Amino acid sequence: MEFRQLLQQLREADLEEGRRLIAERASVLDNQAALGILLAGEALDQVFANPATSLKLAELLIFLGEHFQQPSSQALGLKAKGDVLKTIGLHQAAMECLDAAGAEFLRLGDEGNWVRSRISWIISCAWLGETERALQEAQRAREAFIRLGELYWACVIAHNIAAIYDNMGRYEVSIKVYQDIIATYSTLTDQSDSDIKRSIAIAQNNLAFDLALLGRFEDSYRLLQEALASFIALKDTSCVINTEMCLADLDYTQGYYGSALRLHYDAFELMLQDGIDEPPLLALLKLWMANCYMKLNKVREACQLAEEAVTIQRQLGISLQTSNALREYAAILIAAGKMHDALDMLAEAIILFNKGGLDYYTAITKLQQAELLLEMGHADEAYEQAELLKKYFDEQNLVSRSVRASPQ
Repeated sequence: MEFRQLLQQLREADLEEGRRLIAERASVLDNQAALGILLAGEALDQVFANPATSLKLAELLIFLGEHFQQPSSQALGLKAKGDVLKTIGLHQAAMECLDAAGAEFLRLGDEGNWVRSRISWIISCAWLGETERALQEAQRAREAFIRLGELYWACVIAHNIAAIYDNMGRYEVSIKVYQDIIATYSTLTDQSDSDIKRSIAIAQNNLAFDLALLGRFEDSYRLLQEALASFIALKDTSCVINTEMCLADLDYTQGYYGSALRLHYDAFELMLQDGIDEPPLLALLKLWMANCYMKLNKVREACQLAEEAVTIQRQLGISLQTSNALREYAAILIAAGKMHDALDMLAEAIILFNKGGLDYYTAITKLQQAELLLEMGHADEAYEQAELLKKYFDEQNLVSRSVRASPQ
């Protein structure tokens, strides 16, 4: 049976049926390792659009390596599993998988795949609060890619470094990193012209976000328009939609809520027109539209869209995104006067954040919960929770959060 025919069957089968197919049919293939490479590529392709499928393919790749005693396939499977666990917000489990994969790659003398196992590891490490450790590993990985002559992937690591600085609120540093990335991409010859143009446009999007946070709205708008033109020329509809949403967010930030809502609807219509089936993107779009409706005092429409966004995220099972959607929905419910429903959303978000080991996100959600309890008249419970949170924020040197948790 041809590799791709089997791969198609594995995409459609459940996990147990997939294992049976591999055990029965992969044995007649001349090169099981080639099937492993195909599975790894497909798992990576599905990691954002369909995390559940990506996770299943990663498990099947691990099984392939174990069943046919192929350490390289097993390591690729562990890496693929770590990538998708990072995507769904299970960062501690992601790091464990990626460390196991990395150790096996090093044992096999495969430095290239070892350093690729660091890409998701770096983000998971940072999102668990170990920022300095993540930056140190990022620098190590970047140097390895440069030594291997893989400058494109060195830029991918630089993207991760910039994202970490974003998360730390060090926007000026992040801006410099993005500017360096864009300049480097323009000199590369180891990737196709279309890939380079797409990567530059993605970096422009990220740079525009930081510029907007610093109030440089004109520069941000210009970069987003340049990125949008590139994505349109590349016929990359998903990125066109994402950039239109960024333009809408820029309008929203400046208080142009009607304009922002129109841009979101343009993006939504483009998704329908091109048949884009990306549930995470659709959920985010609905949530941002809900926020616009809330600012326009259209409470019913806002609550409906936010509920639809949360429903999509629950189906996807991505802990971090689902939890953030629940927090956004809770804020809309509070504005709508539905306090008890909002408490339920926050409680669900806290459970998911705890499941993913995301202490910082758990803490800021509990602070939101404490503020709501105070507003509902449960002062003793609210102040007790806020006092515990202030200690945590002080320990983490999170000054603004500590001030917010202090008794007023």
